[in-house]
Amino acid sequence: MKKNSLFYCFLFLLVFSGAADAGVMYTKSADTKVNSEKKGSSAVVEVLGAGAEVKTLVEEGRWVNVRTKGGNTGWVFKFKLSLEKPEEAGDDLFGGLLDTLDDSGIEAREDSTAGNIRGLKPVSANNAEMHQIKQKHVKDFEKMTSRSVARRELIEFLKSGKLGEYGE
Repeated sequence: MKKNSLFYCFLFLLVFSGAADAGVMYTKSADTKVNSEKKGSSAVVEVLGAGAEVKTLVEEGRWVNVRTKGGNTGWVFKFKLSLEKPEEAGDDLFGGLLDTLDDSGIEAREDSTAGNIRGLKPVSANNAEMHQIKQKHVKDFEKMTSRSVARRELIEFLKSGKLGEYGE
């Protein structure tokens, strides 16, 4: 009887300490929200910076229940998290959202998209020249990609279109 009590006590501690399912993940972008519910419109429990470490408790669909270093628990849109700690914590406006827009398996990586936002990289410029793309088209492309969107405008767009973490 004593063995059973000891076993159940150990099992209770293991389950309720979170040790059974807990892992570690890192936020991909600044202003990553930890929500009270699995909805982008729910109350924000804490806002984390880029590269913040969280303990994962459980994953449900597109959401991960986490515990922050500050001791808060809540839900984070899973595409805002990474298993690997970012080498350089940046302020990725899209927070990994580009990775989730289709099911093609093609990822929009930050290293490829961020460089193109600032104009053609030398490799792309050489490729455009090699394929005899008109300078006017290159300039039009650079003009188009130089435009920026404020974070609040992006969030409003996501909310109105029920995209990403707002796609309840």
